[in-house]
Amino acid sequence: MLKRMLLLISLLLTLALLVACGGGDEGSEGTDEGGETTEVEPTEAADEEEDVVVDEGEEEEMAEEEMAMIEPVRIAVVMPSAITDLAWSQSIFDALLRIQAEYGEDVVEIAYTEGMFNVTDAAAALRDYAADGYDIVIAHGTQFGTSLFELAPDFPDTTFAYGTAVDTGADIGLENVFAYEARAEEGGFVNGVLAANLSESGVIGVVGPVEAGDAKLYIDGFVAGAMSA
Repeated sequence: MLKRMLLLISLLLTLALLVACGGGDEGSEGTDEGGETTEVEPTEAADEEEDVVVDEGEEEEMAEEEMAMIEPVRIAVVMPSAITDLAWSQSIFDALLRIQAEYGEDVVEIAYTEGMFNVTDAAAALRDYAADGYDIVIAHGTQFGTSLFELAPDFPDTTFAYGTAVDTGADIGLENVFAYEARAEEGGFVNGVLAANLSESGVIGVVGPVEAGDAKLYIDGFVAGAMSA
């Protein structure tokens, strides 16, 4: 998976550098030649420009051929709620769709399982995706961390990710687990300030789903914002 992504990035950078270098060469030649070669310059510059265009076309064609040879990066995500929840699960699903739209379905393949609030069921789904050869398997919930740590050693060539969390299992020797964390406390802080300023009684409350991960970060931020108002 890493080799395929590096190849893709290298191709894009190569094309960008070719365009930049082509433009720079034309400009410097016009400046260096001076007035003595003014009559010859347009023809030479045009010829050189044509050469650059041909070279860029060839490079683009080669890049397209290379990209066609790249196997798709297969990403699977297991989510605790529906992909239309307008919140937690939809946020990551929409993000994955944007990545797929940017790179193309032939480069990024996405599979998902929604409504996996039960940790045991989610763990089974994660194992199935890993066994099926997916390159990246995402457990979208901090409650899935323990299951992921138990699963990761069985599939050393699979990249696992979960969140929101910061523990990647490095202390127990895991090298294929990554963690991500949203800055939920920032939004919570703003809402806490708003709630405190809108309250006529001075009494406000907030309800969260679980006391872990970004849910706790949000509550902590909300309290801090309310206290600061």
